[in-house]
Amino acid sequence: MKVFILAAGMGTRLGIYTKEIPKCLVKINGLPLIFFQKKILNNFKNLKNNIYIITGYQNKKINIENFKKIINPKYKSTNMLYSLFFHKSLLNGSLIISYGDIVYSKGILKKLLNSKAMISVVIDINWKKYWKKRFKNPIDDAESLKINKNGYITEIGSKVNKIDEIQGQYIGLIKLSPIGAKLFKEHYSKNKFFNGKNYKKAYLTDFLNDLISKGTKIKGVFIDQPWIEIDNVSDIKSKTTLQRLKKINQ
Repeated sequence: MKVFILAAGMGTRLGIYTKEIPKCLVKINGLPLIFFQKKILNNFKNLKNNIYIITGYQNKKINIENFKKIINPKYKSTNMLYSLFFHKSLLNGSLIISYGDIVYSKGILKKLLNSKAMISVVIDINWKKYWKKRFKNPIDDAESLKINKNGYITEIGSKVNKIDEIQGQYIGLIKLSPIGAKLFKEHYSKNKFFNGKNYKKAYLTDFLNDLISKGTKIKGVFIDQPWIEIDNVSDIKSKTTLQRLKKINQ
């Protein structure tokens, strides 16, 4: 099974912290962010030697043992969806896709790996507690996520007006079965726009929502365990980040 970590972006919202290094190398509690993911992945023999990190900005500074580096030279003008499919020939078999600015626990990854669905997406059902500690108004950053009674996602990634309309938050972690990986590639190859956005500028959530709108079933993997996202300067300095990181590493 392969792991693809999306880390090509410039991380402009982190200001001076990403002036000379990529976002995934910003230090949290003394260690580069990406090293926490590496530590978790090393617990799984079928993953630790098949990790690809997709880079762009300041890519020469990313040299991590056992990580295979893919460079998106168009990182300034493209988004994460384009980065993921930059070498789409590698996207085969069972896959894990992860954002490069998150840290999750061994338990979360294990639960995702146990999913038998074609496309599985990790959803934090206890997201409000975390968002309220990160943002003055959680609705400013949260995105839509609707789930049907069978646990399949019916909408993801749009802006919403009411917090009660959100049934969870996608944390940036996906698993694809071999069939799911094939479907991903076929859908990307056949289309230039996803959820109304050009393929060069689309987010992964745009791609997922586009798949759903065309009838693809995407299963939610529901968690209430701590995880962290480093999206702005306050996330770096936050006591909440350090407290949750401590729980993740227990």
